[in-house]
Amino acid sequence: MDFRTYLLAKGEALNTVRMRENTALDFENWNAKKVADYQTMIDYVNYCKSKGNTTHTIRLKIKSLDHYFEFLVKQKRATENPAKLLKMQGGTKKIPHKLLDQEELKTIYEHQETYGLVQKRNKVLLSLVVFQAVGSMELEKIELKDVDLVNGKIYIPGTRASNSRTLELKVQQLLLFQDYITNTRREILKEANKTSDLLLVNQGQGKGILSNVISILIRNLHRLYPKLTSLQQVRQSVVTQWIKEHGLRKAQYMAGHRYVSSTERYNEDRLEGLKKELKMHYVMK
Repeated sequence: MDFRTYLLAKGEALNTVRMRENTALDFENWNAKKVADYQTMIDYVNYCKSKGNTTHTIRLKIKSLDHYFEFLVKQKRATENPAKLLKMQGGTKKIPHKLLDQEELKTIYEHQETYGLVQKRNKVLLSLVVFQAVGSMELEKIELKDVDLVNGKIYIPGTRASNSRTLELKVQQLLLFQDYITNTRREILKEANKTSDLLLVNQGQGKGILSNVISILIRNLHRLYPKLTSLQQVRQSVVTQWIKEHGLRKAQYMAGHRYVSSTERYNEDRLEGLKKELKMHYVMK
């Protein structure tokens, strides 16, 4: 299957197919090194800007290259899609910023008290973000069977945006989890008069725990530690530490990133350079 056939099979209009083909050809002609990674995409965007392309035009080209690299991945002619990280959008940019160091993460974790059922549950939730960098959608999917206290491990189910993985629990989590699973979780379910296979449960009748729990948790912790702004900020900070400790590929697995390019944006060695380079108004995803 060639790129044109691939696009037509997806239901693309003929004019759109021509535009995407021309963009792919332009990229391949420009890319003399025949290397397609995140830095190549930055260089290509700068090349387009040097030719006088508008932000709108560059946005369309990045979208076309997104389709092109997805085609190459499906054809096993590429291992990842470097265009996936870039999405031109409205003159704003999002890159990891205001990261927390290990001492700050430790302080935030210690600020979470355990005097009641909700607080104990929230301590478990927070520990999964501080120590395993679990995302909010993943927190909703972890089941009781995913926790292996005997071997000190936890399985994190994948989502549409992340891969599943098995991670080690920290020593300080073992007793916390044991008490939560044996006592706290049972009491919460008893009060709510319901049953659940999920690890993190709430007193309400809804299935999810994230509608209010995380926002309230972050708001309360923010009062004690104003630098904390979101759960995502904590996750970003942990992944950044992992890269320094374990290297890029292991950090990619631990974070559940599908593409190594997603992990690269947390590399502090490149972060300052990226802040200077990202002047062409794109959002990092």
